[in-house]
Amino acid sequence: MDTHTSSSAFLFENTDGSIYPSDLVLNLMDESSSSLINTNDSLSPSSSLSLTNMNDSLSPSSSSSSLNQTFDVSKNQITYPCCVFQCKPNSHPFQERCIPLNEQVKVGRAVARLKALPNNAIFDCKVLSRQHAKIWYENGKFLLQDTKSSNGTFVNSQRLGKCNEESPSFEIFSGDIIQFGVDVTENNRKTTHNCIIMEVKLFHTDGNEGLTRK
Repeated sequence: MDTHTSSSAFLFENTDGSIYPSDLVLNLMDESSSSLINTNDSLSPSSSLSLTNMNDSLSPSSSSSSLNQTFDVSKNQITYPCCVFQCKPNSHPFQERCIPLNEQVKVGRAVARLKALPNNAIFDCKVLSRQHAKIWYENGKFLLQDTKSSNGTFVNSQRLGKCNEESPSFEIFSGDIIQFGVDVTENNRKTTHNCIIMEVKLFHTDGNEGLTRK
């Protein structure tokens, strides 16, 4: 069963337009809900730190998945490493995407001049910051960094860094569950703004799927 960080709180608006619950309410919820990540539980900084536990082993996908099984390579003209975002049922809805990683890719909220597209990481989602996070490929590894977002970036329920602080870069693996932001319920309790939750599939330039956690 998928679980993710959420909040029911009074809403505040950032200078970049994203919405977030009050710090006071978040602190109270941190004490009462194990699903929330306390800032003291955030991952310790280190350069390109892997979220894999010391005892975890990595292996190629058991099905030897290739990019051809998910997307038509010729149609999408994939010539770079790429990531595929697959929407989870408890996420703010979005269409599956295939994003080339020929350069750093910004994850953020859609604005007037920057729309959500099938090949970018922009989402029409109010709980995201305009510049929420970034993903890139370097030396055979897929990396993710939170870029001072208000509502956080989570990998397999672990938060990367603290609110409004840039996190270190973290290595991610195919099959990881990535969450951008948290669910926020308005104080009238009639409207909930959901966050982005996805399973990510990662592919190298040759079309072979990257390592998965075991």
